[in-house]
Order: sequence, then C-alpha cells, then structure tokens
Amino acid sequence: MNTTKKILIYPTDLLIINPVADYGVLLAKNLNVPALLIDFENVPIIMVPGADMGAVLTSPAQMNIEDVRAQADSRLEAMQKMAQKIYARTNYEVGIGFPEAQLLEKAQEQETILLVIGQTSELNFINKWFGTFETRVAEHADCPVLVLPEDISWTPIKHIFYIMDLEEDNLDRILILSKVAKRLGASIEILAISDDIDEEKNNAFEQKMHDLKQVAQNDDITSHLSNYDRLDETAEKFMKMSQANWLAFQKKDSHFLEQLFSNNQFKKMILQSDFPVFVF
Repeated sequence: MNTTKKILIYPTDLLIINPVADYGVLLAKNLNVPALLIDFENVPIIMVPGADMGAVLTSPAQMNIEDVRAQADSRLEAMQKMAQKIYARTNYEVGIGFPEAQLLEKAQEQETILLVIGQTSELNFINKWFGTFETRVAEHADCPVLVLPEDISWTPIKHIFYIMDLEEDNLDRILILSKVAKRLGASIEILAISDDIDEEKNNAFEQKMHDLKQVAQNDDITSHLSNYDRLDETAEKFMKMSQANWLAFQKKDSHFLEQLFSNNQFKKMILQSDFPVFVF
C-alpha cells in the first residue's frame, strides 16, 4: 500500500487560474510532500414520470456519469499541468458523489496530512447555526484543514497565530502545529483565552505554556492570556502587531446542543477571516 504523505487540495472551482490550487501546491512544495488536486462531481437528480408513483428517479446510467467525469477530468488535468510548472509532484483525481462526504472520507486516509479548501460562504442566520460547507468539513475532518479566503495569494509562512482555550487539553494538538511550523520555518504566537482571569488562572497559563514548549520541543513560541469577552478585539490587535500569516485553532469536541448554543466563534473565524485559517 502506498503510504506517501500528501496534501489534498479541493479548488473552489475548476478554473485553470485558481488561487486555492496555487496556494495549496506552493504549500505542498514548501512542506516537501506531494500535492493532490481533487474534485468530486455531483450528478444532478432528475425526476421523470412514473406509471405508479407519479415520479421516479433516473438511474445512474441515464445520468451519463462518465460524461460528467470526463468533463471534470479535462478541466482538472489542465489545472494540474499549470500546477506542475510550480511543483512537479502534483497529481489529480476526479470522483463522483457529494463533495462534503467524499472529502471527509478522503481525510480519513492515513497518508492525508492536510486538506486545503476555499472559503465560499458568508455568515448569515441559517449557516450561523448549522454551518456551511467549509465549516462542516473543517469541524469533522480527521486531518487538519486549511481554509483559504477568496483571492488568496501565496506569501511565505513566517508567523502562525494560535488561539486556544486555556481549559482544553492542548498538549497533543500543539505537536501537530509545531511540526508544521518547524517545516515552514514559522514561529508560533499563542493567545490563550479563559473566563474570569485571576491569579490562579494566570498560574495555570504560565504552567501550560511551559508544558507546551517542552512537549513541542519548540522555543520559538510566544504567548498571551485574554478573556473570552475580548477575544475579537484582542486577537485582531495581536495579529496585526505580529503580522501573522495564518490563524490557527483546534476544533471543539462538543455535541450538537453544545455547538448550537455556543458563541459561534468557530464558524465566524473561518467565514470572516482575511487570513488562511488552520483548523486541527
């Protein structure tokens, strides 16, 4: 079995000039791992008259799936040829099915180390609660996910701004982020957030930062502590000061009702960030 680590790149569209594809391929080049451009085509469901039921679904043969696949294959092959001018270790793959489910399945593969997708939706009343394509993929993928804003262009990754919950278990997660940062030559700046900061919380913060550095074996880490209710203001201030290239945070391990009544920072950060968002 081929266990070569790779980065999956799901372009926002299949235009040959594609910011998501270009960024993902350059990231793979900088990490020195293969890049795989992927696309999943959704065959439209057509209702046709039926003798007994009034309407029945057409069969896959009638949908001409192979024509759909061939068109996508042609466009993705052209994108691959452009990408290979940047990085020769770029391949592509076309599948049929619902993109969200297919991407989550691909993210389960052992060799997938990162999934790169584009930011396509805006925060409105409906998706504020139930999520959008990119927030659901970022939240449920088994591998880290990098969500790119529209019209992103590549710049070397020198500084990653990581927002973490002081009360959560972060020690195993910081290893993932630290490995990526080291391979990119990037420093990490941590903003730890908590409620009702007092001397006890400050002591816990100092201890956790010490432990994180030791576990990560990375001294190129700086840190700050802030209240939840000042998160937006504090994060924006520090990100501008540090000239961060990525915003990073870990996905929450919570069930549906907890997500429903949470502060929705997860979705808001992904959908409204002007920075690439690394979710791990």
